[in-house]
Amino acid sequence: MSWENLITLTHTSLVNTFSEVCTYVQEDLYSYQVSGIFGERFFENQSSIGSSTITATPTIGIKMSDLFRMPVDGDKIVIRSKTYLIYETKEDGEGFLELMLHLE
Repeated sequence: MSWENLITLTHTSLVNTFSEVCTYVQEDLYSYQVSGIFGERFFENQSSIGSSTITATPTIGIKMSDLFRMPVDGDKIVIRSKTYLIYETKEDGEGFLELMLHLE
């Protein structure tokens, strides 16, 4: 089995086990259902000159192939009846996206 196939199977297994259905809302208001793994608190160390800050932010992990296009400024996602603004997208290089969220 190739590395790419193994990664695809792993992502599919994770999404099938831990995901929940959400509504992705593009900045042009076109919306559709996606499945993702939601985490209410992702801790991130943000360093700048001479200081370091740890922030907690909600995130959702989504397979890139489940989106019609890459997220852009103004896109939102509705999870558990709460609307979040997507403020940053991190690619893992293997077809999975980590969307950094801000509660509206």
